[in-house]
Amino acid sequence: MPHDTTAPNNNKIMMWWVVSWIVLFVVLCVVLVWFQSVTNREVYIKVENIGSKSLADLRGMEKEKLSRYGFVDQAAGVVRIPIEQAMKLEVEDSWRNHVEIRDISPPVDEIMTTATETAVRADEVSPPQ
Repeated sequence: MPHDTTAPNNNKIMMWWVVSWIVLFVVLCVVLVWFQSVTNREVYIKVENIGSKSLADLRGMEKEKLSRYGFVDQAAGVVRIPIEQAMKLEVEDSWRNHVEIRDISPPVDEIMTTATETAVRADEVSPPQ
């Protein structure tokens, strides 16, 4: 039996190799996108969209604590105030501290007098020869 003496067609082999890699890449991308969409949907269903009674009760209790007055530690005199009131007091307190800082600056007349004295002394100095 005679053997095949024809040369292999390198162009066809290379073309099949390139097409195979492109198809493999596209299939992997499609599988990855599908996997991410399924994973995101399951996470939403199982974690983010929890409609349990205990979670609703917890959220209600948190909302009630944040919106009412009450004692945290009555013996120590620690109280709880509504969050809106606490934020308002915090803003007022920071504004009050800001005003106090601005009030301790020197008066404008004193600054102007110091600037004028400095300018006069600068005029007294003779320029270098």
